[in-house]
Amino acid sequence: MNNEQLPPANIEAEEAILGGILLDPMAMSRVEADLKIEAFSLYSHQEIYRAALTLYRQMKPTDLMAVSTYLCDRAAPNQCRDRNLLEQVGGTAKLAQLVNRTVSAVNIDRYTKLVMDKYVRRQLIFSGHEIVELGYDNVTDLEDVLNDSQKKVFAVCELKMNSQTDSTAEISIECFNDLESDNPIYETGLYDLDDLMVGFEPGTLSILAGRPSMGKSAISTFFTLQMATKHQLPAIYFSLEMTKKQLQYRLWSLISQFHCYRHLNLTQIRGDRIRKHRAGRINLTQPEMEAISRSEALRGLLKAGAERSP
Repeated sequence: MNNEQLPPANIEAEEAILGGILLDPMAMSRVEADLKIEAFSLYSHQEIYRAALTLYRQMKPTDLMAVSTYLCDRAAPNQCRDRNLLEQVGGTAKLAQLVNRTVSAVNIDRYTKLVMDKYVRRQLIFSGHEIVELGYDNVTDLEDVLNDSQKKVFAVCELKMNSQTDSTAEISIECFNDLESDNPIYETGLYDLDDLMVGFEPGTLSILAGRPSMGKSAISTFFTLQMATKHQLPAIYFSLEMTKKQLQYRLWSLISQFHCYRHLNLTQIRGDRIRKHRAGRINLTQPEMEAISRSEALRGLLKAGAERSP
């Protein structure tokens, strides 16, 4: 990496955005939700955009006269009051230059994406330098270093999220396309529950709630297994209250009792029997141990099938 490289920036796109805002009264409404002040690489551009954004949120015009007046009446922080912001950003000539170089604000959305792209890249470089410094820190625990590094990367990733809205016309077209295509809703495997909610739909959040010891973990494990076996979907299970071994014991018990595997004639294994076996209070029977072995063989086939599926 060349340390003399300039940080990523697109000055032309920044100027086009500012010119569009000064030229078109509706331009700010198209960029305000997605474009951060810090995304502008030049201080002068940041202050011009800050001024226009403040005026817009006060429901005032954002044209050249309004912005120049606002900047003229404000002094930058830590600066003498006799030197206004308008002078610091280049004066009225700078604002007029932005307007003269802009034909219209028709492409302001595309310019916003370009500017935000460069901003995210700059933040990634900055976070990368911080992560390098963390790597040289031999005092802090490695786990804390890794967690802090992940937080910095995630913070950069979140910059790509936006609050862009879609019109009802666009949404209607997508809905009509869904009606004509095969976008399944996956059955849960519990018939009464499927009568109520039909099943799990991609992109939606389903919350399973209940009092302690009501079987939430058991039924969520069942749903996971159902998605993997019946629908051949990749499934992952997270738990904050059980270890991976405890989850595996539950899975063995569930597979032995799962109706999808009745044709295998597995001996049913209750979860409490596995726990008592581990505690040395009882011994699992030979049929129960065979059921566990056959469950493991079946799980291997499921994994292989999932890897082969497109």
